[in-house]
Formats: sequence, structure tokens, C-alpha cells
Amino acid sequence: MIRTLLSIPLLALTAMPLSSEGDCDRAYVLFMDSVGSAPVADGKRLADFHRRALRIFYACDSGHMQKPEIVFQQLQEEVGRSL
Repeated sequence: MIRTLLSIPLLALTAMPLSSEGDCDRAYVLFMDSVGSAPVADGKRLADFHRRALRIFYACDSGHMQKPEIVFQQLQEEVGRSL
């Protein structure tokens, strides 16, 4: 009986989604707006930037990244260098 009572809060904590303190949605949208307005000559390169941005977003959304703005800024600088 005690084991059951102790396992219920543990189950509730593991079932709740992790969230980060960073604003994942806003950082992703700002990055995509800036990339959308930048001309990229190679379609494969543009797809690579989109995939990497999604990986950053998913890592942030799952709680594995606290400051996505910094990583998106680094990716933005790489987009600027590829022009």
C-alpha cells in the first residue's frame, strides 16, 4: 500500500512534459523570419539550416536547452557567412 502511494507522485512527475525556461517558440520564429528574408543560393543548404533549427527547437522544447537564443544566433551567423 505504501509503495503504491509513493509511486503515484513519481508517475505524475515523469508523465509531465519537461519545459525549459527559455522561450523556444519565440526564438525559433525569430530565426525562421530572418532566414526567410535572407537569400540562400543552394536549396540543400537552406534545408540544412531548417533541419538544424528544428533540432534546436526540439531540444529546447524538451527541456534539454536553456538558452536557445544563443544557439539560434550562432546558426544565424553561419547563414550570413554562407551567402
